[in-house]
Amino acid sequence: MVRIWVQFTVVVLLSTLSPCCEDNKGSVSGSVSVPPSPPLKVSGARVIFQASDGVRVTAITKSDGDFEICLDGGKDYIIIVSSNGLYSVHRPLFRLNPGAKLRFDFSTLPITFINRVVKDPGGAQHPNSKLPYYDEETISARKQTIIVAFGIYSKKDNQITYSSLPIPASASYLPVTVSFGRYTLRSDKVIVDKKTGVLRADGHVTIADGSMSPIVAASCVILRLNDTVSQLTPLTCHDRVGQK
Repeated sequence: MVRIWVQFTVVVLLSTLSPCCEDNKGSVSGSVSVPPSPPLKVSGARVIFQASDGVRVTAITKSDGDFEICLDGGKDYIIIVSSNGLYSVHRPLFRLNPGAKLRFDFSTLPITFINRVVKDPGGAQHPNSKLPYYDEETISARKQTIIVAFGIYSKKDNQITYSSLPIPASASYLPVTVSFGRYTLRSDKVIVDKKTGVLRADGHVTIADGSMSPIVAASCVILRLNDTVSQLTPLTCHDRVGQK
């Protein structure tokens, strides 16, 4: 999978204490954990906030796996979560307004060394969709960038299917995670139809909007990737008025 990340000149600030934000700042809290259920909280993980002006600020998770940090408001940020021996997790651009209180929770897994790259008869290399392996893919909608984290990838005609990652020696799975703006969707499976421009999440779907509001459950959710709105909004499938 191809990912494009811009190199920045960085300034790193470490934060492990709960911030007391000034009026022109906003706060972001959350957790880093490893499944299965109940999840194991990860202490000492680095949650890196990369601002659009090139400044990096890093929060370190505490012993309970939680983090909280105060950041300059009115800026756009991406997030990179990393910890020794665990897969890195990325979150695309989101806006932190002054006074906002956002929350993002991250799930990851220990790194397994599996070579998913195979060669077809013509010599071209591509991922072997039969081997589960944590991976991320970036999707460009008209106004936003979406990151899909998944375990199994398959493609047929105009449709790409992302499936959850089976956890070895366990009956559980790491769900497919779709991140965009302040939203986080998790589900058993995600299908992207390039012809219709629709992303559909199916099975045990949860929706977190980045606020302190409770997570919403649904059986199916869609995103219309070709919408020209500045902020994509997930719709439950029964809300698709006029759509088949």
